[in-house]
Amino acid sequence: LLDEGLRICAARIGRGAYALRSRRGIAHKSAIDPSWFDLDYLHAAARWVVAELLRQSEDISMDEAGTLVEMIHAPLHRFVEDIDGQRLVYGDFSTKEEILVLLHSHYPEKISIDDIHVSLQRREAKSVENRVRELFAEKLIHGSRTHGYRLTTPGFNAAAATITRELEKRTV
Repeated sequence: LLDEGLRICAARIGRGAYALRSRRGIAHKSAIDPSWFDLDYLHAAARWVVAELLRQSEDISMDEAGTLVEMIHAPLHRFVEDIDGQRLVYGDFSTKEEILVLLHSHYPEKISIDDIHVSLQRREAKSVENRVRELFAEKLIHGSRTHGYRLTTPGFNAAAATITRELEKRTV
């Protein structure tokens, strides 16, 4: 059984999130483009509800629950920006980590090697090629030059860990 306060708050937050989703065109293509503020609210509301459910079900502190939720899904918009179809990755990442974060932003879709090069154009092309080969050999990504690449489950976990480490550096 959930505590009464959580039942009331979670239900109201859920109704508010659903109303925002329905009224601001977030769920369907429309003339209204959802702003980052709308998406930030929805993301924060969902994180709070999940963290509170974790806290109550596992009997852990809200800080610990919040840390678990951040580890599950760090918001990518802090690190990846889409400008005219080119995704820029921000942060203190190695080339290998930057590829992981980039592919994480496309997950579960594949991304062509050409698109990887476009997004990482500030990196040496040879270095990008070598890191893609290493990630493939380590089974963190799967695919081919012809069909594109995507993260494997271990690759997704490695990308999430990379993002979490960068988040932790920023909050210190």
